[in-house]
Amino acid sequence: MSEVKLSIVIPCYNEELSINNLLIDIYDNFEDFKDYEIILVDDGSRTSLKDKINSDLKKANLVVIRNEFNKGQTASIKIGIQHSRGSTIGLLDGDGQNPPSELKKMYEFYLREDDNYDAIVSFREKRKDNLNKRITSFLANFILKFLTKSQYKDLGSSLKVIKKEAIKTIKLDGELHRFIVPMLEKRNFRIKELAT
Repeated sequence: MSEVKLSIVIPCYNEELSINNLLIDIYDNFEDFKDYEIILVDDGSRTSLKDKINSDLKKANLVVIRNEFNKGQTASIKIGIQHSRGSTIGLLDGDGQNPPSELKKMYEFYLREDDNYDAIVSFREKRKDNLNKRITSFLANFILKFLTKSQYKDLGSSLKVIKKEAIKTIKLDGELHRFIVPMLEKRNFRIKELAT
């Protein structure tokens, strides 16, 4: 296999109904890129995710790792990064909330030589969630921003493109995936926030 530059890490829990469509969408959006891999971390789903992936989607650049029990999103992200070969990590949820086209847009922005950012993070302009979830997310984001003094708009968005050397400076334990952006901020990494 050729050199890997981008590792798309996707923590998944009981996403057997959406995983094939998500993989098709990733393959379609990244067809011009030959140097990426997809790392699905099945976080102890009821049914093994690997068994639900269509055979034509099991390509050489797809890696599926199964946690023996549900360890949580942060632990699954950490496991995915540990198994990654790319110099850049793309984070994407397995539920289809963020389309791979947005990850592609962020990765293309990241690749611009003149910008030289360590991370590209998203803030969600058009949420698909119901009103209750939007209110809960707003309150959680408000509290996170207050506690961390972060200047970024949407700390709850999981869609990110980060230099591997930058994210490896963060100890990913507990539910710290929500604190990735503030922790990168505190380490003075260069971050750009894009609307998705």
